[in-house]
Amino acid sequence: DPQAYDEVLRLAQRYEFAGVEMKARLLRALAQSRRGDTAGAAAQVRLLVARLPQVQPADLYPGEAWWIAARVFDANGDDDDALMALAHGMQWVRRKALPQVPDPFRESFLQRNASNRALLAAADRRLGR
Repeated sequence: DPQAYDEVLRLAQRYEFAGVEMKARLLRALAQSRRGDTAGAAAQVRLLVARLPQVQPADLYPGEAWWIAARVFDANGDDDDALMALAHGMQWVRRKALPQVPDPFRESFLQRNASNRALLAAADRRLGR
């Protein structure tokens, strides 16, 4: 339910917790999209992705944030925006995060992490490798 995030948003804004606000807005947009308001959700996410390079969502790493954005854009039929979000997410996972993962855990990071697995599969399918 998108409104479940409204109180979190109010508190985050009040106390200037930008990372909490970013996460709440992303999750609210995903819920809004799932409820059928894909255009409203996509409009919100379009504003959020412009801030993602500066504001890290609290307790939500960038790959997952970009995966949420891609799904919201995709649900609204915004193919260019969805591809952009997939590209950013794939780049973050493969170029930023993966080099920091110790060798024994790399396969798990890529395959057992549900967000990484789904994001990379979608990116590979739609963007090519």
